[in-house]
Amino acid sequence: MMHSASLAVNTGQEKQDLPTIMSKPMQPKPMQPKPMQPKPIQPKPIQPKSLRILLAEDNFFDQQIARKMFKMLGHQVDIVKNGIEALDAAERKAYDLIVMDIQMPLMNGIEAAKCIRKSQGNALKIIFVTSSEPSIYRDLCFEAGGNEFLTKPLTISKLDAAMKQV
Repeated sequence: MMHSASLAVNTGQEKQDLPTIMSKPMQPKPMQPKPMQPKPIQPKPIQPKSLRILLAEDNFFDQQIARKMFKMLGHQVDIVKNGIEALDAAERKAYDLIVMDIQMPLMNGIEAAKCIRKSQGNALKIIFVTSSEPSIYRDLCFEAGGNEFLTKPLTISKLDAAMKQV
């Protein structure tokens, strides 16, 4: 199919020679379908295993912050508020990890960890957390069977790095 075009200009003055504009006929270009290129296969990111975590923490505010961090990292978390509840929970349910505050009522985290180690051995990983001066408790925590030691305030990056260490 051929197309042509012409242009007329009216200047408002009579009988003057106007320039003539001529154009070549236009021919549409045939549409060429673009070759389909397969999309490169993107490897799926490796999702870390969802861990079953027991958090032993007596401070409600710290419990809620830690719960959000664990969920953001894709883990399941149960929360208890003292060492006795931690012992009971660890006996009733299989956990991959216990994150335990050192200073808790009724039974502190160090005593609870010693009891857990006696009953379950070393398979269950324990991360201790404290808001106290770390030099006071660090050695005691490792002697009680702790695998890692963190100071508060916890951050998601600190928590994630510690969990990868154990």
